[in-house]
Amino acid sequence: MNNLEKTSVADAKISLCTLHISNVDILISITFQYFCEIISSPNERIRNAIKVIRKSKNKKEIQVLKANLGYVCLSGTFGKRSTSELILHSGLMQINIDAKYNAQIDFNELREKLKKDVFICAVFESARGINYGIKAVLRVPPCETAYQHNLMFSIVGMYFQTMYNVQMGINTYEVSRACYLSHDENIYTNFFCEEFSVDFAILTKVKQKFLQMQKTHNITTPQEISYYDFYSNVTDHFSFIHLHKVGFQGLFIFYFACMLCELGVEEEDTIIDICEKYDSVESKPEIRGEVRRAYDNCIFNSKKHYYIIPFLHF
Repeated sequence: MNNLEKTSVADAKISLCTLHISNVDILISITFQYFCEIISSPNERIRNAIKVIRKSKNKKEIQVLKANLGYVCLSGTFGKRSTSELILHSGLMQINIDAKYNAQIDFNELREKLKKDVFICAVFESARGINYGIKAVLRVPPCETAYQHNLMFSIVGMYFQTMYNVQMGINTYEVSRACYLSHDENIYTNFFCEEFSVDFAILTKVKQKFLQMQKTHNITTPQEISYYDFYSNVTDHFSFIHLHKVGFQGLFIFYFACMLCELGVEEEDTIIDICEKYDSVESKPEIRGEVRRAYDNCIFNSKKHYYIIPFLHF
């Protein structure tokens, strides 16, 4: 598909506030393209503040300056900065990748990788500079509710873990999350990027089956579900086949293995079952690798649970 056949996100509407971060009521509607132009060439006030922020070692000074930069709500237009005040979803999702949670990452290298991602419509330096993290904007289906946005966020988080081995900032899951203005004259944009598409119907069926089994068996926690009941009732609805984009199959094998790990299924049993049910002998090493990574995350590092839990309980 060429660019002429694709739709652009340039005119997607988002909310801007040029005042202190504490102001939640005074928002104006701008296009996503205009926001990117602000980042590329901000006014003198913002440019000077960013220079000081990136040089300063004084945390209090940095906080005060950042709070006065102004901000946008990238995921839509709002009556005020509140999840309940969403007017129209933009089809955009803010991605924060901070050095605090990704100390091992070379952010210049990651930036170049993200520029090649077909779902990314913008990549730019954070207000503190590239050594402290980068921000990306991902194109998603416009969400009808904040709940759908949150669910999509958890899936996107798994995508970034799988494709780039990075942890997204969990604090950006809210649809109304503010994104500070910044300055990056080399901001990358691709207004004709592809949409990160996930079948909500598939995920809803998984949830329905999960809740049905809880009610049928009078259980209160995932660990109490019989693995065999869970497997026979849910896997037919959890299709890997429709995930045709590169990397998506591995992403959902990882996701599914995390669920089975939560249920107390042995790692080797999970590998055998997924290999037998979903793929050929040739791809068993890849499946085995995804399952093992899932079990490492679930068992040995509880801090990585936050993308798994929203899915189990959405």
